[in-house]
Amino acid sequence: MIEVKKAAELDEIRSDLSEIFVTNYDNDLRFLYKEKDDEEKQQKTKELLINAFSHMFEIDAFYCALTEDQVGGMAAFSDNKKRAVNINVKELKKHLGGGKSKDCYEKFKSLSTPISHYDDDTAYIELIEILDEFKGQGLEEELLKAIVDQTSYRVYIVEVLDTQTDLMKSLKKCGFLEIQRRLVNDKSCYSVIYRKIIISR
Repeated sequence: MIEVKKAAELDEIRSDLSEIFVTNYDNDLRFLYKEKDDEEKQQKTKELLINAFSHMFEIDAFYCALTEDQVGGMAAFSDNKKRAVNINVKELKKHLGGGKSKDCYEKFKSLSTPISHYDDDTAYIELIEILDEFKGQGLEEELLKAIVDQTSYRVYIVEVLDTQTDLMKSLKKCGFLEIQRRLVNDKSCYSVIYRKIIISR
């Protein structure tokens, strides 16, 4: 059974959110691992990263999907006043040191970039991340439904890559319609923007 809760209702949730982030962004963070390190050292590096990134989540913007009380996925919403992520290079530096913290900040700073171009009635749903062992169980749909049902925006925007086929299917099931598609500059794939409008609000 899937249960979706606001992150703010869960105790010590920052580490869970950060673990999902670090796990699912492993490819982007792989430069911080040493190939010759054994499994134990790699796990220590992962734990270091989890601690380093745990500061950046604006808890009131996040929802968590739980199965048997285990957090299997997350999603968040931002608007033109506040992003769901507030990454701070000084906080990263406490755990990673100067050089690595700057590299991480540059790689992920777009997650904190203001989206002031959106109207007041528009939410940008982001960081829809599901751990591998929980994929295929409908967590994405439940998270999307919870955000739409429990917030008061009229328009909801989601941007995904066309390689995220499962998430695209979930968006369509939840009533989101594709409105734009553009080639990603540094990748051989497309960025696809979906929108859902709530007429009654």
